[in-house]
Amino acid sequence: MSYNLFYKQFLLLASFLFFWTYSFAQENTIEEVFVTAEKRSESVQDVSQAVTAISSKDIESKNINSFVDLSAIVPGVTVAKNEGYKTVISIRGVGNETNQNAIAAPSVAFHMDGIFIASPFSLQTDFIDVDRIEVLRGPQGTLFGQNSTGGVINVISKKPSMEGNFGKSDISFGNFGLTKFRSFNNFVLGDLTAARISFSSTERDGFSDNLVTGQDLDDDSNFSVRADLLMELGNDSSLRVFGQLFEVDRNGSAMKGIDDPTPNPRDLRQDSISNHELTSSVFAAIYESDLGYANLKVMASIQEDDISVTRDNDRHNYGDPVLAIPGLGAGTTYQRAEFRPETSIVDTTTFEINLVSNEPAMNGKLDWTLGAFYMEHEIENHIRGYRDNDLDGELQYVCGEPFARADYCFTVGGPAPWFFFEFDFVSDAFPTRESFSVYGETTYSLSDQFRILTGIRYSDDEVESCVKNFFTNICDNLSGSSDKTTGKVAAEFDLDEDTLAYLSFSAGFKPGGTNLTYGFTGDNAPPLVFPNFEAETVDSIELGLKNRFLRWKSKSKYCSLLI
Repeated sequence: MSYNLFYKQFLLLASFLFFWTYSFAQENTIEEVFVTAEKRSESVQDVSQAVTAISSKDIESKNINSFVDLSAIVPGVTVAKNEGYKTVISIRGVGNETNQNAIAAPSVAFHMDGIFIASPFSLQTDFIDVDRIEVLRGPQGTLFGQNSTGGVINVISKKPSMEGNFGKSDISFGNFGLTKFRSFNNFVLGDLTAARISFSSTERDGFSDNLVTGQDLDDDSNFSVRADLLMELGNDSSLRVFGQLFEVDRNGSAMKGIDDPTPNPRDLRQDSISNHELTSSVFAAIYESDLGYANLKVMASIQEDDISVTRDNDRHNYGDPVLAIPGLGAGTTYQRAEFRPETSIVDTTTFEINLVSNEPAMNGKLDWTLGAFYMEHEIENHIRGYRDNDLDGELQYVCGEPFARADYCFTVGGPAPWFFFEFDFVSDAFPTRESFSVYGETTYSLSDQFRILTGIRYSDDEVESCVKNFFTNICDNLSGSSDKTTGKVAAEFDLDEDTLAYLSFSAGFKPGGTNLTYGFTGDNAPPLVFPNFEAETVDSIELGLKNRFLRWKSKSKYCSLLI
């Protein structure tokens, strides 16, 4: 055995024992946490995978308002901003490290009340009226409609209650002109019907300044509203219908250039204005029925995201010297360059059906779950990038834009080709994805202490895209397909009443697709980006131990190893 291998194994063992010992030091009395990570309500201690459950009390006390806040409290989860307005989530290092392509399937799937939310722009929304957040690590596919290679984040909202009319409202004030208002209200509309209406708004000045345009950046101006209706239909069945809307209209994020001369880290000099607008909506219905032998759950949703962003492309002011880029020569300065605008409209329709056993088969030894999932995903993407090629400090926009000069603009379809004008990058793309999958998972009890879990999934994805760059009238018609069978095997063993040990193997799959920009073969040099990208697979082995030390007086701790 080499020294390096022995050293790594020693560190793993030391880490395991540290977290085990650390749990004895926790003396705070807590309530047992129940989750639906495996489609049935069970204690987080009894789930044989790495799960973090964040209760509404924790969400409130730790001021968790959005996905970005999860990084501080959920181990192994990293949430970052890309280009100032895109949210990138990774779990155990697996995620969308670059998310330029909105048609790409996520490595970490976001679910709202069990419904897959497809658009990456929806990750910018605020949490509103949340009951709990469940974070599952590792590949998921045998229990969820959308498979993922990194994990799942399931945000579960508070249901309408039949137990009376009640509500809560609060308002907060802070520095930089912060004003935040929230209201949550429950109404009983009849013996079998209740509704819950929630909304929140946040206004805050920016804490960064663009000294050229006078804009304050890193500001907040958003509004969220959610309406939720629950109807008990009799015969142990119910229908839940909800709609959620999030809107943001702000200046945007500060992204300071590497050669920016301003000494204050909260000041910058850029010659383009910044703007960030987003409308994100979800309308969904969930039907549940107790069939006796199993619970039936049917979920359908319509989702739409509409985003527009204007930003400085080179992140510097016109005329500032270029210092950090080698080989350009002395006296080189930055030109004007901006995206104005980048827009995307994302329309998604999903349908999912689950059947979860109530009465275990084979003499009470076999629990099972079956499911099927279908999704249509359509995107309309437009990018207008401008660059001051003649270095006169003024950009030549497309004629007809409200910010274009009538005597200094480019006419699309006119006699002069686009490359005579001041364009950086121009793209119009219309990608679509159609996804279908079936999946299932079983738990077989070999004894009262020992159980075997098996799961299987089949996924089929078809992608098509019409890409038109630089005002061409002819589409590059791209297409691709991915299909894969993946699965999961796990063993659970109850060492005692308070200790669960498990070992699992799971295979994750992320379908391929088409890129928005790409190179061509035979074009002087090999392409760096191809028209299509390949599918991604992840194989994960996890060893875990979950304990209730000093029963009911400590939080559970577990150690899991990803190989």
